Amino acid sequence: MKILGIETSVKQSSAAIVIENNSYEVFSDTKEDTSKSLPFIVKDLLNKVQSSFNDIDGIAISMGPGSFTGLRVGLSYVKGLSLALDIPIIPISTFESMINIVKPNLGKVIQTIIHSHGTALYIAEYISRNQLYVLDSVPKIVDIDNLESKKDMSIIYVGPDKIADQLNITEMENIQLTALSIASLGYNNYDFLKTKSIDNLAPNYIGSFKLD
Repeated sequence: MKILGIETSVKQSSAAIVIENNSYEVFSDTKEDTSKSLPFIVKDLLNKVQSSFNDIDGIAISMGPGSFTGLRVGLSYVKGLSLALDIPIIPISTFESMINIVKPNLGKVIQTIIHSHGTALYIAEYISRNQLYVLDSVPKIVDIDNLESKKDMSIIYVGPDKIADQLNITEMENIQLTALSIASLGYNNYDFLKTKSIDNLAPNYIGSFKLD
């Protein structure tokens, strides 16, 4: 099985493919230019693995939260491929991609933080249950000054370093989002998450969360 992964929730887009036990990934050379760069990096990726679109069994896509434009462009591109190739889309939460990258110890409460704009942050909390990470609170937006983090939490952050410094959290994983994480989650959760009902798929935009 070959799963293509697309990550456009951040400024630098990336694409990855998981083929059985092997994986490959490419990043855009430019930032904040998803609409132009995405088709090229996907083509570059397929050339590197000597594959074509017809070889792909499904497309995993980061659904957000994240960049408004990036998410819209990425999902539109993936919907077009899904229709043209008659293959399913595997929607992946950006929060869960973050957890997949870090792979924190089960048993800890996990707080995921994504910088939105200005001093606004997306946050969500997860707990481990039956060897799985389960969302424990409704994702929302908070201001930096209103962020509450407990000492025993495993905290994962995505965003500029200057914002990370303002958070003043000593034990925090500051990571880069990658399409490889999206592709691997899509591969491992293909049967559970795959869908061809693309009309109901929409990015997790800022407006869909409660503002404190």
